[in-house]
Amino acid sequence: MRLEFEILSEPRRGRVVTLDQDNPSPGRLPWVLETEAFRITLTTEEPSEAASLVFDSVVIELSPDDESGRSFSILPQRSDRGILKGLFYNYIGVAVCCVEVVQGTDRIFDEVGSVEVLAKKASAEQVHQMIDYILAIDEADQLHSKSPTRRQAGIDREFGERPIRLIEQLAEAVRILQDQTPYLVGSPISALKTRHEILDGAAVRDLGEEDITWLANNLSVLEDASDPENAVLKHQGRLYQAREIQSTVLHENTDLYENQIIHGYVDSLLRFVHQLLEGYQHEEKSLTLNHYDGYVSFFDVAQDWLSKKNQTHIARLKKLKSDILELQALMNRFIPVRKIDRSLPRFTPRVRSNRHYAVIFRAAHEWYQGAKIDWGFEQMLLSITNIPKLFELYCTLMVRQWLITHYGVGVGHRQSISSDSDLVWEGEVETGYLRMRYEPHYWMPGHGNHRGLIANTEIRTINRARTDGPGVRRTGEFLRRTPDISLEFTDSEQLLKVVVLDAKYTRQQLAFDNHLRDCTFKYVHGLGSTANRLLVQGVFILHPHEQTEYCDFHAQPFGVFGHHPQLPMLGILGLNMSDVETQLDGLLQRLISMTGN
Repeated sequence: MRLEFEILSEPRRGRVVTLDQDNPSPGRLPWVLETEAFRITLTTEEPSEAASLVFDSVVIELSPDDESGRSFSILPQRSDRGILKGLFYNYIGVAVCCVEVVQGTDRIFDEVGSVEVLAKKASAEQVHQMIDYILAIDEADQLHSKSPTRRQAGIDREFGERPIRLIEQLAEAVRILQDQTPYLVGSPISALKTRHEILDGAAVRDLGEEDITWLANNLSVLEDASDPENAVLKHQGRLYQAREIQSTVLHENTDLYENQIIHGYVDSLLRFVHQLLEGYQHEEKSLTLNHYDGYVSFFDVAQDWLSKKNQTHIARLKKLKSDILELQALMNRFIPVRKIDRSLPRFTPRVRSNRHYAVIFRAAHEWYQGAKIDWGFEQMLLSITNIPKLFELYCTLMVRQWLITHYGVGVGHRQSISSDSDLVWEGEVETGYLRMRYEPHYWMPGHGNHRGLIANTEIRTINRARTDGPGVRRTGEFLRRTPDISLEFTDSEQLLKVVVLDAKYTRQQLAFDNHLRDCTFKYVHGLGSTANRLLVQGVFILHPHEQTEYCDFHAQPFGVFGHHPQLPMLGILGLNMSDVETQLDGLLQRLISMTGN
């Protein structure tokens, strides 16, 4: 299959952008501008009765060009002022273009290719605001959710930790070493040990048996003595002195297990700094080569901004590296060892009786137990390729942070947005028990992946409706519904209720006129449960807006905030990205109150 986008608007009018499924273009992605209008043409190898173009949540019905059934196209709509409408308006990033064709009794859904959409520079500021919020909220959650202060928070041994949290732990480990090292180098754990050394003959006064034996075997070191005080041998009336003598000397030996462990611990911290630096510095900016005057690429905007944020962490890690190297040099000078030991420390009697060693051993034991980096969140953020997906994550973190602020970290606080589980928060609320899920998959009954009480109940084609029945086994990766945010309430009578929040990076009018109605059909009528015939109690669209504003589908007094609210509750909430503190308050408080009735 082949898709052609013929540009009909200035300044690039007449150019054609082609996506060919069989011959994908090598190298960089083809690109378009968000304001450009297109004549879209689809060419198929096999005759088809109908065809649609699908990208993101947009479905565009194409019209046949002739009777062959192999060519379909559509022209752009015009605005009230007669201007051709841009297909990708208000979109920035990579758009994956899929096609659905009907061939006889079969519906074929296939990906044709991807195109990068460059947006006006004004969109860059919204990307900056969302990334700033995502990084700030997620870091605050990671750093403060488990203990009153960062220094008191221990390393998580089961899940690993985000790099930002491990930098905090690393800084604390270095601080402890800096506090204790002066005491260690001043009075290290050591043992007296003898060894043979070649000394200046004049310095040795009392010769032992081993010293005399060595002299007997090394007569070449003897010479005439001018001073009788230095003489070590008298032979035939002549006095002899030794230029040098091998003698047994007592010395303080620090090459002991306890010091080997501390050297190994310092070396492990240094290795970990290198690992973190490598991780941050290898998040290389895969900047696009696609540019056009007055427009920006999502990759340039997002990854440039992330790179600037990472520089703060990189600078701090370099300072920690310098501090560790200083500590290592001190220990090499004053507490030398011949080998280092990076194993889990054992608290020997000598450690238990030395407070300074004990402090470092406890810190090392804690560090070794759980110093594992989880790059999941960073990798997920870097894998986002368009602004609608970024907005989804932004909204999800906003809702979760609101729940944490009002109800604490909850039972499921260890679940992160980047974890394998869709559960990101759960806990008690005023009206029962709440579980918040991010992009849960609700599969059709009879599908091998279906779990739990909630199912996708929608039959999408007449042929499937005619053959449906009890016990039907279903297969296919698209037989599911996946809302952005699902709030699953269980009330005091153990009745399951669901409210869906769907994030749409779109204008207010489209959110109300199009997306709210589409999502109402998908989720109110497309999700069901044996536990409750009226499962979905509400559907709400979250969208960006210049000011926080809620618009209800139902006329007053039947809206969410009216005296007689109707079910399902339906509405849209505009979010001002520069004011994220209280804009969810009213709606979420009302939803929690309503689901308990």
